[in-house]
Amino acid sequence: STISSAVEGREAQNPEAWYVLGFFEKERFKSDERWDPNSPRRESALAAFRHSMALQPQGVLLEDLEKALRFVGDTYFQQAMNGLRGLSPGQAVQSFNTYLSIDELLGATAADLDKQRAEWDRQMGLAHGQMLSAGRLGATEEQEALVAAVGHYEASLALEPEHYSTRYNLAITLYNHGGRQLKRIGPETSMFELMEIQDVCIALFEESLPVMERAHAIQPRRLETLKGL
Repeated sequence: STISSAVEGREAQNPEAWYVLGFFEKERFKSDERWDPNSPRRESALAAFRHSMALQPQGVLLEDLEKALRFVGDTYFQQAMNGLRGLSPGQAVQSFNTYLSIDELLGATAADLDKQRAEWDRQMGLAHGQMLSAGRLGATEEQEALVAAVGHYEASLALEPEHYSTRYNLAITLYNHGGRQLKRIGPETSMFELMEIQDVCIALFEESLPVMERAHAIQPRRLETLKGL
């Protein structure tokens, strides 16, 4: 209460006062709300640290502030990764964006941020691909997951066009989705349905092929790419 009152009044332009407020909130987050993905304490700590940084701290204070910001940023990053592992990519996006904004505050260059965005979209593509492979989605959800997976891989390639594993995984995602369509053919499939499924499969395979060919050109001695081709 004392430090909160101070930063609202006579210490409003004191970067150390804002740091201390953030430090208190960070410690309360660690003790009381560590597993709360929407922790108000963590948000308050981050807001106070941002305010302190804007007041241009120097020396030891700046070092302590950067250390505290890295801790908070790491908790957002871990939360984002947990969302991916739990196959809940939608819940992870906001956490990753917050982590990225902290990294930018700490001086990350545009190239550094683009590299992290490329990796994030790569991981998002993998997460949606795993959702597809699990085979528990309805037709509409499956199509949405495919569009999301392809979109994230393409966003990653826009930043790192010659990244081997991104191209390989995009090709495999498209190919596997075609394979899933073929498995739906059974004794009750009508001729019209059969022709429609085949058209979808051919389109997916044709879309997959040049992506796999490019992956092969990037690393021509990779066995899995040759198998894919």
